[in-house]
Amino acid sequence: MRMVSEIMQTDVAWVNPNHKVRSAIILLKGHNVSSLPVLEGRQLVGSLHARNLLGIGDRVSVSDVMERDAVAVPMTSTVREAAEVMMLSWRERLPVVNEEGDLVGFISHQDLLSELRRPSDPLTELPWSDTMREWAIEQLHASHEITIIFIDVNDFGLFNKRFGHVVGDMVLQNVANLLRDLSDKETDLVCRYGGDEFCIATLRHATEASIFADRIEREVASLRLVETDSTRISVTTGLRGGRRTRERETIHYAATLNDLINLASRDCILRKQQEGVFDESGEDLGEASKVKSPTLAVVSETNPSSAEAEKALSSREGGGKIELTDVQAQRSNGNILVQVGLRVLPRNGGNNGGINLSAGSLMLEPVEEIDEGGEPLTASETHAGSEVELRKLVVDATVTALKKLLPPDYDLNILEVIVNGTADGRDLVTVHGYFTTPEGRRPISGSAFLQGSDVRPMAAATLSAINRQMEPFLARLLEGEKGK
Repeated sequence: MRMVSEIMQTDVAWVNPNHKVRSAIILLKGHNVSSLPVLEGRQLVGSLHARNLLGIGDRVSVSDVMERDAVAVPMTSTVREAAEVMMLSWRERLPVVNEEGDLVGFISHQDLLSELRRPSDPLTELPWSDTMREWAIEQLHASHEITIIFIDVNDFGLFNKRFGHVVGDMVLQNVANLLRDLSDKETDLVCRYGGDEFCIATLRHATEASIFADRIEREVASLRLVETDSTRISVTTGLRGGRRTRERETIHYAATLNDLINLASRDCILRKQQEGVFDESGEDLGEASKVKSPTLAVVSETNPSSAEAEKALSSREGGGKIELTDVQAQRSNGNILVQVGLRVLPRNGGNNGGINLSAGSLMLEPVEEIDEGGEPLTASETHAGSEVELRKLVVDATVTALKKLLPPDYDLNILEVIVNGTADGRDLVTVHGYFTTPEGRRPISGSAFLQGSDVRPMAAATLSAINRQMEPFLARLLEGEKGK
């Protein structure tokens, strides 16, 4: 729950006890309010309401008609606490005071209602991600550059298993309180993203945001709870954004924000891998952290660590996996031919009983800068425009192959392919699109790291986006093969 200091209005009209009613009426009308705080110096000594002025001459002093039981709320109160005070006092506006009792602002019932309507997490009293999204989109629309800081509590499952869920809740509450204390209401909006994850949208530039993220990690590491014995609380952060130096051109604000959140989340996962963070089972997350939840593994032959992911996931019962067997881009008969080969394998059946998908293949008209001779093409061998086309072509070919698994009423579309740099200097390709079912259309996205001029990561990113959605079709497909 946000604090009163975060939503109060600081442009306050007030009167002195020695002021005349005539002056008070001018202020009430000019500011379109129904009451005014009465101050002596900076101290709140009472309030003056429109009802107090009925039938009163305009030369009467404010001190003669004001109410002296001044009702105010501390700026450190929560919005809910302020709402209770307002309800019990039957006031539409409340003065806000600091620790010394000085007037610093006011809140109205409209301010409180607007805030109380926002969904918030009852455990941490932080808003959920939809509030953060609304704020961030407003900032982008106002031409402000934002940075997303994604925060994940390390080994959170250990706290629940070792000390109980009540202590696990205490860990989340302490992390949330710290994030709230460290953030600046003028530039940051903190939310609980879900589970053991938090997210901050900030107007800080990338460099400042990186320093802020490092401070968050240090401060969380200093938290101590008696209930957790000596078990250390820690978080890993990931960042994206805050680097643009020119105004954005034609922009889809929601899509831009989704990109930033997705990339910040993946940066967080990458840092967990690099730092050897362990999950609640005590096993190194490693490459498997990329596919911790899905029942499909994306296996790329050019990625030496992908074998670890395959081994980790293949140990689960049932289900299946899609293996990327081949990606080729070459010149053929004056055109560019892109072919993508996929193989569906049973998760617990090794390579026996697998299903080969016909490769998706698409053609691109020739480009002058590409060499003749039928040699294999890579993204680096094309000019900038053709490089983008080649990447999109690989994605489209992968989609063509995947669609062979879908029933008639289902569809898969990738609308956007984006390449961005990560904090460690590597390039990450991210695809965005939609998966359509009879129940409706749902957004999907997936990512993979580029490896030199190899075009395979384009196909891997597409598999990453769709793997969760394909699970039921793979199960039925593999079951059908068993019956043959």
